[in-house]
Amino acid sequence: MTTEIPRRYSDSKYSDVPENVQKYFEEMRETRKGIYIHGGVGLGKTHIAYALYREWKDRRKNELLETDSIVTGQIKDGVVLKSPIKVRPDAKFWNMTRLLFEIRNQFRTSNSDQTIAQSLMESKKLLFIDDLGAEKVTEWVEEVVYLTVNSYYENNIPIIFTSNYPLSGIAEKVGERVASRIKEMCHIVALTGEDRRLKK
Repeated sequence: MTTEIPRRYSDSKYSDVPENVQKYFEEMRETRKGIYIHGGVGLGKTHIAYALYREWKDRRKNELLETDSIVTGQIKDGVVLKSPIKVRPDAKFWNMTRLLFEIRNQFRTSNSDQTIAQSLMESKKLLFIDDLGAEKVTEWVEEVVYLTVNSYYENNIPIIFTSNYPLSGIAEKVGERVASRIKEMCHIVALTGEDRRLKK
């Protein structure tokens, strides 16, 4: 079982994911485009996101990718030798409100040089952001959201979002610059239907 998945979503599986979302997910490494999944409350957006997260982690747990080289300290024929770094292509899942809480708390309490915000902006990992737009909006929130999204946008790294809001709502919540980048970097998927929780 993949770790870091809350108990409520522990039964999420790839077969639960709508076919159009699966298609975008399968093409993601080639297209470098993420997915923006939006719709009303209780339509299963977070469940879908965790199913995708589990699938990504399970497929790549044994896969190694070569990244930038590092200097080995050895010299041959007057040339400093380098060795490629091998890493597993990982992913990170954040609820947006929780992420902002952790960043704010770390700023207040930590003397660390490597903050969560810095790690996000320097990361090469696939990022999942759940519930974008649920956070209380301030200038600080707008700045953090923009810097995070823009960093992934500039480095052509996909993000998978869920939100209750269409992009027009995100533009109102955290700014048109964020919404514009999401539109360019993601396939937009609208979910419709009734609140599954209220139907139980």
